[in-house]
Amino acid sequence: MALSAAALANKQARIDSYYAAETAILRNQEYEMADGRRLVRADLKEVRAAIKELEAEINGGSSTPVVRGRARGGRIMSR
Repeated sequence: MALSAAALANKQARIDSYYAAETAILRNQEYEMADGRRLVRADLKEVRAAIKELEAEINGGSSTPVVRGRARGGRIMSR
């Protein structure tokens, strides 16, 4: 299913924000301020997972299938 122009622009804006967050995390994941407070950025693994998911949605979902529900086993039986 193709995305509308507005939906595509929205997803592109979100992925651009995630790219910026990834860059910030890679520069300095955490640091301590002069008054002793510590700042820890978001989890890099979660940011990269979101990037991968958005890229898949933008590209039509061809790179990573979305599986919902539970796996069911089956048997092929001859007649």
